[in-house]
Amino acid sequence: MDPDLSVLLDHLPPRFADGLRAAGSDAVELALDVGRPPVLRLTHGFRVIDPTPVAPTELDAIVDRVGTFRRNNRAGISGTLHRLSLIRDRFGDAAGITVRIGRHLTGVADVIADLLLDRTASWLLIGPPGAGKTTLLRDVARVLSQHLGPAVIVVDSHNEIGGDGTLAHPAIGSARRLQVPDAGTQYDTLLEAVRNHFPEVVIIDEISHKDEVEAARTIARRGVRLIATAHGETLADVVDNPELCGLVGGVAPGALSTPDRPVRRRVAPPTMAMALDVRKSRTVAIYTDVARAVDAILSTGVIEPDEVRGLDLAVQQRPPDPPRLSRVDEVIPETDAWAFTAESLG
Repeated sequence: MDPDLSVLLDHLPPRFADGLRAAGSDAVELALDVGRPPVLRLTHGFRVIDPTPVAPTELDAIVDRVGTFRRNNRAGISGTLHRLSLIRDRFGDAAGITVRIGRHLTGVADVIADLLLDRTASWLLIGPPGAGKTTLLRDVARVLSQHLGPAVIVVDSHNEIGGDGTLAHPAIGSARRLQVPDAGTQYDTLLEAVRNHFPEVVIIDEISHKDEVEAARTIARRGVRLIATAHGETLADVVDNPELCGLVGGVAPGALSTPDRPVRRRVAPPTMAMALDVRKSRTVAIYTDVARAVDAILSTGVIEPDEVRGLDLAVQQRPPDPPRLSRVDEVIPETDAWAFTAESLG
């Protein structure tokens, strides 16, 4: 069993743990609401794992086992990538818990490693919730840290990249990690990373506000490479998002714009020179020149990626290598079922 998953199971009442254990690698999230049966979200669909409704005492047991939930009602389990999010009723009592299963998947970024290591451009990874942006970003940190070591710094706003606890999860390799005390201070932590720790690359999961966009611009002006994620289906969604469009150059009305025929233009060079749409189909659409792509979106509303690549299976998901076979005896014909034996790999 995945050792991270076994730690999570130890924090859950037995009937929830049994249902999660039975689902294996298809489990994505466990939804526990008082008075309702426990529901397991899977890669495709969902499953009720037990018809008996969740009792308040079961939620209390999980909260007591996990410990303090932060002001954003999130908590983690030290040394793992799992996340628990608390739902409170109007009196502040626990009414539900969402258990997000975090997995360390090494190797998913190998398919884009050539672009990562051959360029110094800042990247924006775009995708909807559940597309795998954070999993990919975590492995990007590992790949870059293999070459740059502690010059790669992860700004971890919700402990989703490096996991909970003081020591970052080994999934990020030798990259260093700055935890964000509160989501509202992510802007300050981004700037602190550059001012105090002299990184070559700063990695951040989920830029969502204008002040974070401004911090990204400041980082880029200092010659530091930034790799970040943002919510959206495609690059066009970022262009149309007033909070985020500054990452790709900003958008303003053009000189020929009228109320009946609005025309938009890009107003500055993009902070993020490359963009990747992370799709739920386990592919990434790559835009190697964001300025050119954004100009095409604004002029025609349509843009095709420069390249689409399929994401690699993680090392943990790949089937084992077939055993090496050797002849038992030259006397036995090769067509005989007993002609070969598996060599010991020990």
